[in-house]
Amino acid sequence: MFEVPASQVRKIPGGEYDTIVCNGEATLLRDVRCDRLVLGGTLGGPYSLSAGFIEGHGTLSVRGGIRTNEASFSGLTILRSTLQVAGTLQTAGYLHCQANVIAGAVSIDGNAHAEGTITTGRLRAFAHVDLGRVNATEVSVVFEQKSQIRSLTGRVISLRRKEFDYLTRLFSSKKELAERSYLVVSEDIIGDHILLEYVRAKSVKGIDVTIGAGCRIEVVYYRDHIYIDETAWVGRYEPYGEPGQDEENTPDGAGNTGAPKGGKG
Repeated sequence: MFEVPASQVRKIPGGEYDTIVCNGEATLLRDVRCDRLVLGGTLGGPYSLSAGFIEGHGTLSVRGGIRTNEASFSGLTILRSTLQVAGTLQTAGYLHCQANVIAGAVSIDGNAHAEGTITTGRLRAFAHVDLGRVNATEVSVVFEQKSQIRSLTGRVISLRRKEFDYLTRLFSSKKELAERSYLVVSEDIIGDHILLEYVRAKSVKGIDVTIGAGCRIEVVYYRDHIYIDETAWVGRYEPYGEPGQDEENTPDGAGNTGAPKGGKG
């Protein structure tokens, strides 16, 4: 075991370790592999880190890639290269990743900023997010501040705003509440089953699409069903392909200008 006690500063030589416990301040001098990393202090350096499990409560800032089976971050995590997690990535602090994130599952309960692509089987976020491209089988995001995602692809997608507490509702106007929290998707949302609330997006395409309260969507392509809440705004919506088809089809047709309020198709 390699240990860095609290209030001490040490350098970690490259190589393999069973366990690294860092409660002080440490710097990687070479690439490091370990079975387990427990971080309560600060760990940084320009090299890569491989671990069976990472438990990070402090500050992790490395410029090399990170590869691990499981990771749990509750402190400050700043990564400049790809983060690969074979199992579940859990973060409840602040995660800033300048490259790609590849994980079996991602759970975000704090603030997350990812500039690259997140590729995962399941993404669950209950937080403020600022993400690049997301490619996931299942996506569930409940946002509580103004958030953004560049583009989003998945089979089941749910993007919803967190309910305001009683005092916030009591002392805020409807306009203030409407502007206080929404999620912007700057490019596309593509999925099979899509549910959106308080989302602003250019394009949405899915088999079954629900455009819920507070949404502003420029164009929606749907295959089987569409529902548009009376408080939502959709610039244009149009069907694509034939209902019940399995294959993806390129949207065609003139579409409809001015989507009906509370309408189904």
